[in-house]
Amino acid sequence: MVVASLTAGPAMAEVPPISFTAPQSYEVGSIPDGTAIGDVNGDGWLDALVTTSFHVDTDHGLSLFVFHGRPDGSLADEPTQFRLPTEETSPTSVATGDFTGDGRTDAFVTSYGGSFLYRQHNHALVLAQTFPKAYYYSHLNAEPADLDSDGYTDVLLNTSHSGALILLQRSGKLVLSPLTPAVNRPLDGVRGQVADLTGDGRPDVVAFGRGPATLQSHVNVFPQLPDGRFGTPTTYLLASSTYVTAMGLGDVNNDGRTDVVPVNDSQAIVMLQKPDGTLASYNEAQLLTVQGYTDAVTVGDTNGDGRSDLVLGQDSTSIAIFLQQTDGTLGLQQNVRMGYGTHVDPRGLKVGDISGDGLNDLVISDAHGFLQVARNLGTPPPLETSIASGPGSMRPSAVMFGLAANRGGAAFECSLDGAEYTSCTSPVAYAGLEPDTGHVFRARATWNGQTDTAAAERSVHVGKFLPSISLTTDRPQYRTGATARIRLQVSGSETRRVRLIASRLGGTVRVLFDGVLPSAGLTLDRTATLTETFTAQTLGDSRHDAATASVRPVVHAALRISASRPVVHDGRFLVYRASADPVLRTQVIPARANLCLRFHLQRREASGVWRTARTSTCQRTGSLGAARWTLTGRQPTGDAFRVRATFAGDNLNGSAASSWIYLRFRR
Repeated sequence: MVVASLTAGPAMAEVPPISFTAPQSYEVGSIPDGTAIGDVNGDGWLDALVTTSFHVDTDHGLSLFVFHGRPDGSLADEPTQFRLPTEETSPTSVATGDFTGDGRTDAFVTSYGGSFLYRQHNHALVLAQTFPKAYYYSHLNAEPADLDSDGYTDVLLNTSHSGALILLQRSGKLVLSPLTPAVNRPLDGVRGQVADLTGDGRPDVVAFGRGPATLQSHVNVFPQLPDGRFGTPTTYLLASSTYVTAMGLGDVNNDGRTDVVPVNDSQAIVMLQKPDGTLASYNEAQLLTVQGYTDAVTVGDTNGDGRSDLVLGQDSTSIAIFLQQTDGTLGLQQNVRMGYGTHVDPRGLKVGDISGDGLNDLVISDAHGFLQVARNLGTPPPLETSIASGPGSMRPSAVMFGLAANRGGAAFECSLDGAEYTSCTSPVAYAGLEPDTGHVFRARATWNGQTDTAAAERSVHVGKFLPSISLTTDRPQYRTGATARIRLQVSGSETRRVRLIASRLGGTVRVLFDGVLPSAGLTLDRTATLTETFTAQTLGDSRHDAATASVRPVVHAALRISASRPVVHDGRFLVYRASADPVLRTQVIPARANLCLRFHLQRREASGVWRTARTSTCQRTGSLGAARWTLTGRQPTGDAFRVRATFAGDNLNGSAASSWIYLRFRR
């Protein structure tokens, strides 16, 4: 057993000391990059996840390794390996969280070649989504956070050259947010992190870097605005000699606010968040002397007193810990001996309860191809239950909560609206709840004969049923005059009163159906004339929300072309004298004025290939929807020509072309 020793000065008496075992090594087979902690197989024990790139060999490189937690508090010696579906030799990282909204912990892996969501399904991880990189913008790492405050875990995806992207959770999948361009500011090649750093309850983005002009290090806070966008950053300048290597976020003075701690090779700069939502400046910050070069920073409780401590990864030979004191300050550096040396990846340090005893252990990726775990030997805190996932507002068909406890392998008991506690497993799902009602959910953990009497509580509002509308047409495009078949079905609703309307841009609105929809749905045939938007609407009531669905098939206008009277017909050819000026006329159906048509004249070469000989300027249709073009000038005799009209389309008609008219000229 190795007990941490003080590097300088004793810790305050009121603070419990830190005590960790000698690190246990788990072989990865290649140099590890990022690490994460989470129960990704749903057995109640935290697992350790590590990613690798092609630093050593192809058998173990570009992979996600999962060391599953076991009931005795150890990790499995043989990890489960997932080869990443990319061939780019690149740094990788991994984050854990409920990215699919089902109450289970998933894994999100990034690499230079793209990002990959591994969903927990049937107590195992399966590849569920792939996010390829755009152009040369490599994916650096992912920060899990509820970025839109809807109760579901989203992803801030840091990329090279382009700042950060936002992936929001929608219906069990991650989708690129339309708000992403507003946060796409260069973050100086340094990853952004997420926390409420302005005190308004909304998650903000924070990053550190160096200015292009003065090279002065700074911290940038991008505040989230009420509409969900991210505003202009507030910049906090650091000392001109400060070169920040890593940064941690957490409540390091126990006032309930998130603080920022940038670290360089000799100092930790503790920038506390003030009551007004600003950060302490460099001159106001607590400056801690750091012995050793710092590669990675995190914040967590390392001595079981419930306060967050500052934890630094230093070249993977040791971890430096600054314990939070009872007065809210950070004490002097204490070291825990770890692996074999050389630098640790900035994504390779984590604090979490691997052994399942309620105390956080230290996990670090070792540059020699190992994952190192030092287990906490302190006094465990009381049994505690938490509701790990589940938003405050849900649909009746999706009332679900994820549960967690600070003990590995804990069991759970649940209660809804004050009912007696009954045994339950995570995730907990409730069906048959009345819509538009409020409920109080409680859960408590049990472990080794102990019961968490405090229990965890979450108030939830169950919304109304949201009907699902299927509105389709048999084809996406039609010619004018064709028959468009519209199909309408509604599910997930007890009420079947539906209105179906057809509308034209800037034109009329016509009701096609208004009444109770048959159980088999509705099929309507409609003659396609102009492009229309078909919209189905269900009416809301005390149990159902209103819902809409639309479809807009494209209708191509018909163009009919004709020519002035020829001298004679020769098969499909109209024959004119060489001195004649044939007049070509095109009619748009349905007729519309002031549309732009072009006429295209082609000549057949000796090889049989048709080549463009002339194209008209824009010929506008008149009030009757017709346009004309006169083929002026003496034409060569004996050659074969053909001509047709084309229409580029407008708001009501798709693009269209007429048939060909074939011409010859004689003396």
